[in-house]
Amino acid sequence: MQLVNRAIDVAGPMSAMLDTRAVIFLVGKKPDRAMPDITTALADSSTPIHLFHQAWAYYQLGRRGEATDILAQAEKPD
Repeated sequence: MQLVNRAIDVAGPMSAMLDTRAVIFLVGKKPDRAMPDITTALADSSTPIHLFHQAWAYYQLGRRGEATDILAQAEKPD
């Protein structure tokens, strides 16, 4: 966490780094802390992996229907 926070401080809030920090929060079972980073990352770059991480956060928050919907969106080809 310290390294990704330092990278964000130095380079700014790039979507890949925000997504990485969100994953750290998700692994630590802190989806409420992950959601702002995921939302910002998705606003910059709506990739399937970012969508998967959003679905993961929704799942941890107990919002299973939204998690399923986002996961289906992530699986759609461009």
